[in-house]
Amino acid sequence: MIVYFATTSVEFNYILPILKKTGGCLITESKSLYNFVTSQYPFVKCYVDKMCNLSNYHPDVLILAGNYAWVPKKVKLVQIFHGLTDKRSIYQKRNFKDPHSLLFLTSCFIESYLPKWFRKFSLVSDELWKPFKQLELDKLIKNRYDLLCLVGKHMKEKFKDLNLLTDTNWKLVGFPRLDCVINNELSREEIFKDLKLDPTLPTILYAPTWRGHQKVNLSSIPYMGLEICKSIDDDMNFIFKPHPCVKQHNEFPETMRKIEQYIKKHQNFVNPDAFTDIISLMYISDLLITDFSTVAIEYLPLDRPILFADHLGEKYDDPDLVEIWIRDAGEIVRDTNEIKSMIRGCLDNPSERSKIRQSYRDCFFYALDGKASERAAKVILEFENNK
Repeated sequence: MIVYFATTSVEFNYILPILKKTGGCLITESKSLYNFVTSQYPFVKCYVDKMCNLSNYHPDVLILAGNYAWVPKKVKLVQIFHGLTDKRSIYQKRNFKDPHSLLFLTSCFIESYLPKWFRKFSLVSDELWKPFKQLELDKLIKNRYDLLCLVGKHMKEKFKDLNLLTDTNWKLVGFPRLDCVINNELSREEIFKDLKLDPTLPTILYAPTWRGHQKVNLSSIPYMGLEICKSIDDDMNFIFKPHPCVKQHNEFPETMRKIEQYIKKHQNFVNPDAFTDIISLMYISDLLITDFSTVAIEYLPLDRPILFADHLGEKYDDPDLVEIWIRDAGEIVRDTNEIKSMIRGCLDNPSERSKIRQSYRDCFFYALDGKASERAAKVILEFENNK
Protein backbone atom coordinates (compact mmCIF):
# COMPACT_ATOMS: atom_id res chain seq x y z
CA MET A 1 0.00 0.00 0.00
CA ILE A 2 1.06 3.58 -0.67
CA VAL A 3 0.37 6.13 2.05
CA TYR A 4 -0.34 9.79 1.30
CA PHE A 5 -0.29 12.51 3.93
CA ALA A 6 -1.98 15.93 3.86
CA THR A 7 -3.12 18.50 6.37
CA THR A 8 -4.93 20.96 4.08
CA SER A 9 -7.27 20.92 1.12
CA VAL A 10 -4.53 22.43 -1.05
CA GLU A 11 -2.28 19.42 -0.48
CA PHE A 12 -5.15 17.00 -0.97
CA ASN A 13 -6.12 18.56 -4.30
CA TYR A 14 -2.59 18.00 -5.60
CA ILE A 15 -2.54 14.41 -4.36
CA LEU A 16 -5.97 13.32 -5.61
CA PRO A 17 -5.27 12.83 -9.36
CA ILE A 18 -2.36 10.52 -8.55
CA LEU A 19 -4.05 8.71 -5.67
CA LYS A 20 -6.87 7.74 -8.04
CA LYS A 21 -4.35 5.84 -10.16
CA THR A 22 -2.07 4.33 -7.50
CA GLY A 23 -4.59 3.45 -4.84
CA GLY A 24 -3.52 3.50 -1.20
CA CYS A 25 -4.77 5.56 1.70
CA LEU A 26 -4.76 9.16 2.87
CA ILE A 27 -3.73 10.09 6.40
CA THR A 28 -4.49 13.50 7.85
CA GLU A 29 -4.27 15.17 11.23
CA SER A 30 -7.08 17.53 10.26
CA LYS A 31 -10.59 16.46 11.28
CA SER A 32 -12.15 19.01 8.92
CA LEU A 33 -10.15 17.66 5.97
CA TYR A 34 -11.11 14.12 6.94
CA ASN A 35 -14.79 15.09 6.98
CA PHE A 36 -14.45 16.80 3.60
CA VAL A 37 -12.67 13.87 1.94
CA THR A 38 -14.98 11.18 3.30
CA SER A 39 -18.08 13.13 2.28
CA GLN A 40 -16.93 14.24 -1.17
CA TYR A 41 -14.63 11.35 -2.15
CA PRO A 42 -15.94 8.18 -0.48
CA PHE A 43 -13.64 5.99 -2.60
CA VAL A 44 -10.60 7.42 -0.78
CA LYS A 45 -9.52 5.41 2.26
CA CYS A 46 -8.99 8.25 4.72
CA TYR A 47 -7.89 8.05 8.35
CA VAL A 48 -7.24 10.62 11.07
CA ASP A 49 -3.81 10.09 12.60
CA LYS A 50 -0.55 11.85 13.40
CA MET A 51 2.51 12.07 11.22
CA CYS A 52 4.58 10.08 13.73
CA ASN A 53 2.27 7.06 13.29
CA LEU A 54 2.51 6.82 9.50
CA SER A 55 4.90 3.88 9.54
CA ASN A 56 2.14 1.87 11.21
CA TYR A 57 0.23 1.97 7.92
CA HIS A 58 3.17 1.10 5.74
CA PRO A 59 6.79 0.91 6.88
CA ASP A 60 8.40 1.65 3.53
CA VAL A 61 6.51 4.05 1.28
CA LEU A 62 5.02 7.43 2.08
CA ILE A 63 4.00 10.15 -0.37
CA LEU A 64 4.16 13.76 0.79
CA ALA A 65 2.57 16.69 -1.01
CA GLY A 66 4.03 19.19 1.42
CA ASN A 67 7.07 19.83 3.52
CA TYR A 68 7.01 18.66 7.12
CA ALA A 69 9.68 19.00 9.77
CA TRP A 70 9.42 15.56 11.37
CA VAL A 71 8.67 12.29 9.61
CA PRO A 72 9.14 8.66 10.65
CA LYS A 73 12.67 7.46 9.97
CA LYS A 74 11.61 4.19 8.39
CA VAL A 75 9.48 5.56 5.56
CA LYS A 76 10.57 6.38 2.05
CA LEU A 77 9.63 9.87 0.92
CA VAL A 78 8.32 10.99 -2.45
CA GLN A 79 7.75 14.70 -3.03
CA ILE A 80 4.86 15.73 -5.25
CA PHE A 81 5.37 19.45 -5.56
CA HIS A 82 2.33 21.64 -5.08
CA GLY A 83 4.18 24.83 -5.84
CA LEU A 84 5.63 25.56 -9.26
CA THR A 85 8.25 28.03 -8.13
CA ASP A 86 11.38 28.04 -6.04
CA LYS A 87 9.71 29.67 -3.05
CA ARG A 88 12.29 30.27 -0.39
CA SER A 89 10.17 28.75 2.37
CA ILE A 90 10.32 25.39 0.59
CA TYR A 91 14.07 25.29 1.04
CA GLN A 92 14.29 26.42 4.63
CA LYS A 93 16.39 23.96 6.54
CA ARG A 94 13.58 23.18 8.97
CA ASN A 95 11.85 21.34 6.14
CA PHE A 96 14.80 19.06 5.53
CA LYS A 97 16.17 18.70 9.01
CA ASP A 98 18.60 16.11 10.28
CA PRO A 99 17.43 15.31 13.82
CA HIS A 100 20.90 14.04 14.74
CA SER A 101 22.64 17.38 14.17
CA LEU A 102 23.03 19.44 17.35
CA LEU A 103 23.93 22.55 15.33
CA PHE A 104 20.85 22.04 13.22
CA LEU A 105 18.53 21.67 16.20
CA THR A 106 20.05 24.71 17.88
CA SER A 107 19.63 26.88 14.81
CA CYS A 108 16.04 25.66 14.31
CA PHE A 109 15.24 26.54 17.92
CA ILE A 110 16.65 30.03 17.53
CA GLU A 111 14.89 30.56 14.21
CA SER A 112 11.53 29.19 15.32
CA TYR A 113 11.10 30.17 18.93
CA LEU A 114 13.22 33.17 19.86
CA PRO A 115 11.28 36.44 19.63
CA LYS A 116 12.00 38.63 16.62
CA TRP A 117 13.09 41.51 18.83
CA PHE A 118 15.85 39.35 20.33
CA ARG A 119 17.24 38.41 16.94
CA LYS A 120 17.64 42.07 16.05
CA PHE A 121 20.48 42.44 18.52
CA SER A 122 24.07 42.21 17.30
CA LEU A 123 24.41 38.88 19.09
CA VAL A 124 22.52 37.33 16.20
CA SER A 125 23.72 39.62 13.42
CA ASP A 126 23.59 38.65 9.77
CA GLU A 127 27.22 37.58 9.86
CA LEU A 128 26.72 35.34 12.87
CA TRP A 129 23.47 34.03 11.43
CA LYS A 130 25.04 32.65 8.25
CA PRO A 131 26.37 29.40 9.77
CA PHE A 132 22.86 28.57 10.95
CA LYS A 133 21.41 29.19 7.51
CA GLN A 134 24.00 27.32 5.48
CA LEU A 135 23.95 23.70 6.60
CA GLU A 136 24.71 21.78 3.41
CA LEU A 137 21.20 22.24 2.05
CA ASP A 138 21.95 20.12 -1.01
CA LYS A 139 23.01 17.19 1.16
CA LEU A 140 19.97 17.55 3.42
CA ILE A 141 17.40 17.54 0.64
CA LYS A 142 19.11 14.68 -1.16
CA ASN A 143 19.06 12.66 2.04
CA ARG A 144 15.49 13.71 2.80
CA TYR A 145 13.68 12.62 -0.37
CA ASP A 146 14.01 9.34 -2.23
CA LEU A 147 12.10 10.62 -5.27
CA LEU A 148 11.24 14.11 -6.54
CA CYS A 149 8.40 14.39 -9.07
CA LEU A 150 9.26 17.55 -10.99
CA VAL A 151 6.74 19.74 -12.80
CA GLY A 152 8.76 21.13 -15.68
CA LYS A 153 11.91 22.60 -17.15
CA HIS A 154 12.09 25.59 -14.82
CA MET A 155 11.94 23.43 -11.71
CA LYS A 156 14.46 20.96 -13.11
CA GLU A 157 16.99 23.67 -13.98
CA LYS A 158 16.50 25.43 -10.65
CA PHE A 159 17.01 22.23 -8.68
CA LYS A 160 20.01 21.39 -10.82
CA ASP A 161 21.56 24.80 -10.10
CA LEU A 162 20.95 24.25 -6.39
CA ASN A 163 22.65 20.85 -6.63
CA LEU A 164 19.55 19.08 -5.35
CA LEU A 165 19.39 16.38 -8.03
CA THR A 166 21.23 13.08 -8.25
CA ASP A 167 21.16 10.58 -11.10
CA THR A 168 18.28 8.68 -9.54
CA ASN A 169 16.27 10.92 -7.19
CA TRP A 170 14.04 12.71 -9.72
CA LYS A 171 11.61 12.24 -12.59
CA LEU A 172 10.04 14.84 -14.87
CA VAL A 173 6.30 14.11 -14.78
CA GLY A 174 4.45 17.37 -15.42
CA PHE A 175 1.56 18.84 -13.44
CA PRO A 176 -1.08 16.20 -12.62
CA ARG A 177 -3.54 18.73 -11.27
CA LEU A 178 -4.21 20.14 -14.74
CA ASP A 179 -5.00 16.80 -16.38
CA CYS A 180 -8.73 17.23 -15.74
CA VAL A 181 -8.70 20.50 -17.70
CA ILE A 182 -6.64 19.21 -20.60
CA ASN A 183 -8.71 16.03 -20.86
CA ASN A 184 -12.03 17.98 -20.75
CA GLU A 185 -13.15 16.08 -17.66
CA LEU A 186 -14.79 19.13 -16.08
CA SER A 187 -18.33 20.29 -16.85
CA ARG A 188 -18.79 24.04 -17.17
CA GLU A 189 -22.54 23.63 -16.78
CA GLU A 190 -22.21 21.70 -13.52
CA ILE A 191 -19.68 24.13 -12.06
CA PHE A 192 -21.84 27.17 -12.86
CA LYS A 193 -24.87 25.34 -11.49
CA ASP A 194 -23.12 24.51 -8.22
CA LEU A 195 -22.02 28.12 -7.82
CA LYS A 196 -25.47 29.43 -8.81
CA LEU A 197 -23.93 31.72 -11.43
CA ASP A 198 -25.15 32.71 -14.89
CA PRO A 199 -22.98 30.88 -17.48
CA THR A 200 -23.73 33.53 -20.13
CA LEU A 201 -21.93 36.29 -18.23
CA PRO A 202 -18.17 36.95 -18.26
CA THR A 203 -16.63 35.47 -15.12
CA ILE A 204 -13.94 37.16 -13.03
CA LEU A 205 -11.89 35.09 -10.56
CA TYR A 206 -10.12 37.03 -7.80
CA ALA A 207 -7.59 34.66 -6.16
CA PRO A 208 -5.26 36.61 -3.86
CA THR A 209 -2.49 34.98 -1.86
CA TRP A 210 -2.12 35.00 1.92
CA ARG A 211 0.26 37.10 3.99
CA GLY A 212 3.22 34.81 3.37
CA HIS A 213 6.51 34.47 5.22
CA GLN A 214 8.21 37.55 3.77
CA LYS A 215 8.79 40.75 5.71
CA VAL A 216 6.11 42.43 3.61
CA ASN A 217 2.48 41.36 3.36
CA LEU A 218 2.09 39.76 -0.06
CA SER A 219 -1.70 39.65 -0.03
CA SER A 220 -3.64 42.37 -1.82
CA ILE A 221 -6.74 41.71 0.30
CA PRO A 222 -6.37 44.48 2.93
CA TYR A 223 -5.11 47.03 0.38
CA MET A 224 -7.09 46.42 -2.79
CA GLY A 225 -9.53 43.59 -2.08
CA LEU A 226 -12.68 45.56 -1.41
CA GLU A 227 -11.98 47.96 -4.29
CA ILE A 228 -11.59 45.03 -6.65
CA CYS A 229 -15.00 43.75 -5.58
CA LYS A 230 -16.56 47.17 -6.15
CA SER A 231 -14.99 47.35 -9.62
CA ILE A 232 -16.98 44.37 -10.91
CA ASP A 233 -20.02 45.41 -12.95
CA ASP A 234 -23.45 43.87 -12.46
CA ASP A 235 -23.25 42.17 -15.84
CA MET A 236 -20.35 40.00 -14.68
CA ASN A 237 -19.89 36.96 -12.45
CA PHE A 238 -17.40 37.44 -9.62
CA ILE A 239 -15.70 34.63 -7.68
CA PHE A 240 -13.67 35.51 -4.60
CA LYS A 241 -11.31 32.63 -3.74
CA PRO A 242 -8.42 33.66 -1.47
CA HIS A 243 -5.62 31.30 -0.50
CA PRO A 244 -6.91 28.77 2.09
CA CYS A 245 -4.32 30.05 4.58
CA VAL A 246 -6.25 33.33 4.78
CA LYS A 247 -9.09 31.47 6.47
CA GLN A 248 -6.84 29.04 8.31
CA HIS A 249 -4.92 31.87 10.02
CA ASN A 250 -7.91 34.22 10.26
CA GLU A 251 -6.05 36.91 8.33
CA PHE A 252 -7.44 40.40 7.67
CA PRO A 253 -10.70 39.78 9.63
CA GLU A 254 -12.08 43.30 9.18
CA THR A 255 -11.49 43.48 5.43
CA MET A 256 -12.68 39.92 4.93
CA ARG A 257 -15.89 40.72 6.77
CA LYS A 258 -16.52 43.73 4.52
CA ILE A 259 -15.80 41.74 1.37
CA GLU A 260 -18.09 38.91 2.44
CA GLN A 261 -20.88 41.36 3.23
CA TYR A 262 -20.45 43.07 -0.13
CA ILE A 263 -20.57 39.73 -1.95
CA LYS A 264 -23.82 38.74 -0.21
CA LYS A 265 -25.51 41.85 -1.58
CA HIS A 266 -24.78 40.98 -5.23
CA GLN A 267 -26.55 38.21 -7.07
CA ASN A 268 -23.69 37.12 -9.32
CA PHE A 269 -20.98 37.29 -6.65
CA VAL A 270 -19.85 34.17 -4.75
CA ASN A 271 -17.29 33.25 -2.10
CA PRO A 272 -16.78 29.46 -2.35
CA ASP A 273 -15.76 27.31 0.58
CA ALA A 274 -12.04 27.25 1.35
CA PHE A 275 -11.94 23.54 0.43
CA THR A 276 -13.12 24.21 -3.14
CA ASP A 277 -10.51 23.20 -5.70
CA ILE A 278 -9.51 26.37 -7.52
CA ILE A 279 -8.85 24.46 -10.75
CA SER A 280 -12.59 24.22 -11.45
CA LEU A 281 -12.95 27.95 -10.80
CA MET A 282 -10.06 28.75 -13.11
CA TYR A 283 -11.63 26.56 -15.76
CA ILE A 284 -14.84 28.62 -15.98
CA SER A 285 -13.25 32.05 -15.56
CA ASP A 286 -12.51 34.53 -18.33
CA LEU A 287 -10.07 36.63 -16.31
CA LEU A 288 -7.86 35.97 -13.29
CA ILE A 289 -7.05 38.72 -10.80
CA THR A 290 -4.27 37.82 -8.39
CA ASP A 291 -1.24 39.40 -6.72
CA PHE A 292 1.91 37.43 -5.88
CA SER A 293 0.38 33.97 -5.99
CA THR A 294 1.59 31.00 -8.01
CA VAL A 295 -2.03 30.55 -9.12
CA ALA A 296 -1.00 32.86 -11.96
CA ILE A 297 1.39 30.18 -13.18
CA GLU A 298 -1.25 27.47 -12.94
CA TYR A 299 -3.54 29.70 -15.00
CA LEU A 300 -1.09 29.99 -17.91
CA PRO A 301 -2.18 26.81 -19.76
CA LEU A 302 -5.68 28.28 -20.13
CA ASP A 303 -4.19 31.20 -22.09
CA ARG A 304 -6.60 33.75 -20.66
CA PRO A 305 -5.98 37.31 -19.40
CA ILE A 306 -4.36 37.89 -16.01
CA LEU A 307 -4.53 41.10 -13.99
CA PHE A 308 -1.89 41.50 -11.27
CA ALA A 309 -2.94 43.63 -8.31
CA ASP A 310 0.33 45.12 -7.09
CA HIS A 311 0.09 46.95 -3.77
CA LEU A 312 3.80 46.68 -2.95
CA GLY A 313 5.61 48.35 -5.84
CA GLU A 314 9.29 48.72 -5.06
CA LYS A 315 8.92 46.96 -1.71
CA TYR A 316 8.80 43.63 -3.51
CA ASP A 317 10.31 43.93 -6.97
CA ASP A 318 13.25 41.52 -7.03
CA PRO A 319 13.48 40.55 -10.74
CA ASP A 320 14.85 37.13 -9.77
CA LEU A 321 11.57 36.17 -8.07
CA VAL A 322 9.25 34.20 -10.31
CA GLU A 323 6.24 36.05 -8.92
CA ILE A 324 7.79 39.23 -10.35
CA TRP A 325 9.19 38.25 -13.71
CA ILE A 326 6.08 36.38 -14.90
CA ARG A 327 3.96 39.49 -14.57
CA ASP A 328 4.60 40.55 -18.16
CA ALA A 329 2.22 37.68 -19.02
CA GLY A 330 -0.59 39.98 -17.86
CA GLU A 331 -1.46 43.54 -16.93
CA ILE A 332 -0.37 45.20 -13.67
CA VAL A 333 -2.70 47.50 -11.74
CA ARG A 334 -1.41 49.66 -8.90
CA ASP A 335 -4.07 52.37 -8.81
CA THR A 336 -7.44 51.10 -7.56
CA ASN A 337 -9.18 53.77 -9.65
CA GLU A 338 -7.99 51.96 -12.78
CA ILE A 339 -9.21 48.49 -11.88
CA LYS A 340 -12.60 48.75 -13.59
CA SER A 341 -11.22 49.97 -16.92
CA MET A 342 -8.38 47.42 -16.86
CA ILE A 343 -10.86 44.58 -16.28
CA ARG A 344 -12.82 45.72 -19.33
CA GLY A 345 -9.63 46.07 -21.34
CA CYS A 346 -8.56 42.50 -20.50
CA LEU A 347 -11.96 41.07 -21.41
CA ASP A 348 -12.07 43.01 -24.69
CA ASN A 349 -8.57 41.85 -25.71
CA PRO A 350 -8.17 38.30 -24.36
CA SER A 351 -5.36 37.38 -26.78
CA GLU A 352 -3.15 40.24 -25.61
CA ARG A 353 0.16 38.78 -24.33
CA SER A 354 -0.83 35.30 -25.48
CA LYS A 355 2.63 34.65 -26.95
CA ILE A 356 4.26 35.56 -23.64
CA ARG A 357 1.93 33.22 -21.76
CA GLN A 358 2.80 30.43 -24.17
CA SER A 359 6.54 30.90 -23.65
CA TYR A 360 6.04 30.69 -19.89
CA ARG A 361 3.88 27.59 -20.26
CA ASP A 362 6.72 25.88 -22.07
CA CYS A 363 9.09 27.00 -19.32
CA PHE A 364 7.06 25.78 -16.36
CA PHE A 365 5.12 22.75 -17.59
CA TYR A 366 6.38 19.49 -19.02
CA ALA A 367 4.12 17.90 -21.66
CA LEU A 368 0.68 19.42 -21.18
CA ASP A 369 -0.86 16.27 -22.65
CA GLY A 370 -3.24 15.25 -19.87
CA LYS A 371 -1.01 12.34 -18.84
CA ALA A 372 0.95 13.88 -15.97
CA SER A 373 -0.92 11.94 -13.28
CA GLU A 374 -0.29 8.72 -15.22
CA ARG A 375 3.44 9.46 -15.34
CA ALA A 376 3.55 10.35 -11.65
CA ALA A 377 1.63 7.21 -10.71
CA LYS A 378 3.91 5.08 -12.87
CA VAL A 379 7.15 6.32 -11.31
CA ILE A 380 5.67 6.04 -7.80
CA LEU A 381 4.49 2.47 -8.38
CA GLU A 382 7.84 1.53 -9.93
CA PHE A 383 9.58 3.08 -6.95
CA GLU A 384 7.30 1.16 -4.56
CA ASN A 385 7.87 -2.13 -6.39
CA ASN A 386 11.65 -1.71 -6.64
CA LYS A 387 12.35 -0.39 -3.15
